[in-house]
This record gives sequence, structure tokens and C-alpha cells, in this order.
Amino acid sequence: MDIAAVDEKFSINTLLQCDEDGKPTKPKMSKLTVMGKVTGQLGEVELDMAKFGIKEANVLRLSLEKCADPDAYIEIGLQAEEI
Repeated sequence: MDIAAVDEKFSINTLLQCDEDGKPTKPKMSKLTVMGKVTGQLGEVELDMAKFGIKEANVLRLSLEKCADPDAYIEIGLQAEEI
């Protein structure tokens, strides 16, 4: 098994419908594609942007689809900021 660790931060701006307590009222689906410089597409995942944390990131472990390694996954942390 090969292991690659990438600790990068990125941000996505999106709007979610929330109730009066700030909790999402419905899912907000997004797709991420994991790319390698040499090998091209390594896999992809769908994630629900509504599964965020407020004070701390909610860390999700997501299995990569369309990937040569059936055990491959990524971990991503979702944390919202109030606007």
C-alpha cells in the first residue's frame, strides 16, 4: 500500500439554507477530484458541505471512488464561518 500525506488548506465559499439555530436544513452536495501531477486523476469523492463544524472542523474520512486502490481515502475537515 502506498501512502501520501498532504496537509493543505483551501476554502470553498458556498451558501447553505440554515434554521434559526444555524443548523443546515438540507444537504449541500459537492464533488472533489484528487489529481496527481504525473498520474492525473487519482479518484473523486462526493461530500455534503452541510456536515460542517462551527468552533472546530468536522473531520470526514471519505473513500475515493474511481480509484485504482479500493482502500484509498481522504480526510477533509469542514468548518463554517458566519457571514
